[in-house]
Amino acid sequence: MRPFIQRDPLALSGSLSDELKRASNLTPPIVAGDFVSFAVPVAGNQKIALQFAEKGTLLRFKSTRDPAPPLETPIPLVPDFQPAVVRRDDGLLVIRLNPAGAEVQVQYAAGSTIVSTDAIDPERPFGAVQMGREFSRPYLGAKITHPGGTENYFFEDTSLPAEAIAKPTWQPFIRQGKIAYRAASGPYAGRVVEVDESDRSAAKSFAGGAESAAKFSAELALGAIPYVGPLLLVGQAAAGRTLWGERLSPAGRVVLGLFALLGPALRLAKATPEAELQLARQEAAARGISEREALRLLRGMRALSEEQRAFIREAEARIRGGQALTAAEASQLARLMNQMGAKTDLIFSAANDIELIWQSRRYWGKTEGSAYGARIPVTTALERFKAMIDEKQGMLVFQGDAAKLFHAHEVEGGYSAMKRLLGQHKAGFGDLILDDVVKEGNTLIVTRAHLATAAEKLHAGQTTSWAATKLWGRRLVLDPLFAAAGVGGASVAVYFLYSFLREANEE
Repeated sequence: MRPFIQRDPLALSGSLSDELKRASNLTPPIVAGDFVSFAVPVAGNQKIALQFAEKGTLLRFKSTRDPAPPLETPIPLVPDFQPAVVRRDDGLLVIRLNPAGAEVQVQYAAGSTIVSTDAIDPERPFGAVQMGREFSRPYLGAKITHPGGTENYFFEDTSLPAEAIAKPTWQPFIRQGKIAYRAASGPYAGRVVEVDESDRSAAKSFAGGAESAAKFSAELALGAIPYVGPLLLVGQAAAGRTLWGERLSPAGRVVLGLFALLGPALRLAKATPEAELQLARQEAAARGISEREALRLLRGMRALSEEQRAFIREAEARIRGGQALTAAEASQLARLMNQMGAKTDLIFSAANDIELIWQSRRYWGKTEGSAYGARIPVTTALERFKAMIDEKQGMLVFQGDAAKLFHAHEVEGGYSAMKRLLGQHKAGFGDLILDDVVKEGNTLIVTRAHLATAAEKLHAGQTTSWAATKLWGRRLVLDPLFAAAGVGGASVAVYFLYSFLREANEE
């Protein structure tokens, strides 16, 4: 990698040259020595800085808010190098490198998240603390496609100004019954501030019990560990004190003793005979599933009639052989397997424009750039509510290898976790090309399919940049918001549960 030099507009400091900072548009490019640079204003009070060096054979990329060195990658020599911006949309930037059409494409999602915290007024550092002051944190996710390949870039500013009272710069503690913060580093190092009780009475009440609630949460977590948990509970009940040395009432000791016995009793009641375990192992090996799933399947099969068991065996054999089930057969098989808590190679996806999909042999990945589906057909109002979709005209049924293109929705935060819990499955990023499909009324039975390649065009129903923007929008905005709401709700629930048990123990 070539070292940075003093006249480099993207130097190690992370700042840009004065010419680059003053640039309000993308054309003409800024030329400084052997550097050709572009500055693209984007959301989050930042700019995309894209620079070519060494006659266009070196590409550099970063956010102007990113203090780290830029992403740097070599690219093939392009004859008649004359970079110019030819397209600039929301989420897409295209720079043509020469008249022959060589280009660099940047698909990006940019913005900022808002963090609310107490702060010192920098103009009145010894004045009153500002409650709930909001600070913005910019982020930028980008995919850079150039003649030599593809690069990915991500930046999220996790820092806050020195005046923001937040960890690790400020450390909380209790002073004379009041919440206080001490600056551990930065320009206010050593400074101590207190929170006004009249402004933060509810927060003070919660913070006063935060330590005890955290201890209670730790006890719950330790108690859930197999074998170790019951031993800890028995020890506390016998000693009459908690792990933290707090005295237990007689009633509290009895409760802990009962909880210690509960786990072993449940495990003893659920003990599985060795013969049944052996059958489960054989079924797991044959199906490629876990022993627990195989055991659940075997127990579920016992509750079915002989006719239903025969239907399941025949239908699954046809799927493995690549034969298409009818829509009714696929629906019946999926519901029987779901009833047993087991899975089979079937995915159902409700859709409109069935005739267009049939003619084009292509299923658009509209939501976040991917096709979505579920393990059971989404037909009733309740099922549509769970899947978060409205009523559709038809259905696609993916069977066998085609169903294996789908996986349970990834969990990257609160919103995606909700999608996972609702049973949503998704394919990879791009449209699905239907290689082997049969039409049955408003239902398409798909036995073979593949994810669209770049040569086949990733997305036909929208631009790939817009699909990427929606995907990154969920990852960077919705997931953190839902996760924060969930953590906050869980913390409140733990605190009130602790308060209730503590009062019961004191009685």
